[in-house]
Amino acid sequence: MALPQSIPMEPFIAKVETLASYLYRLEMFFTTNNVPDDKKAPRRTTLLSAETYAVLKNREEHEKPKDKSFQEMTAILEEQLNPKPLVISKRFRFQKRNQAEGKIVATFCAQLKKLSTICEFGQFLNDSLRDRFVCGVRNEVIK
Repeated sequence: MALPQSIPMEPFIAKVETLASYLYRLEMFFTTNNVPDDKKAPRRTTLLSAETYAVLKNREEHEKPKDKSFQEMTAILEEQLNPKPLVISKRFRFQKRNQAEGKIVATFCAQLKKLSTICEFGQFLNDSLRDRFVCGVRNEVIK
């Protein structure tokens, strides 16, 4: 049985899915439909919700989305819809984390490691984890 000429794809709606999920689906859509590189940007424009298209269109009033490359459109959408979190706010959450009452130490360690992944501690990661662990663990013997 032959595949249909064009497999339909639902438009991106920010309230329904993440941008990363949409970009993956879009990549698969382009692959299964053999969309050439020069047609990816116009095709993507037709696969955006009105709300998302407005984000793209309003970014630069003098340029139309049709004049943008696929990579430029992706960068704009990522910047507007998936902004990089503020490191200071993530570090604040990390520094405020304490072992919850009744939770085991291993769970507390896992939570700290997860929180630290977006704190950009760099070479101070191990020191930061150790310090927060010592300050946040409930067991005085471990401290």
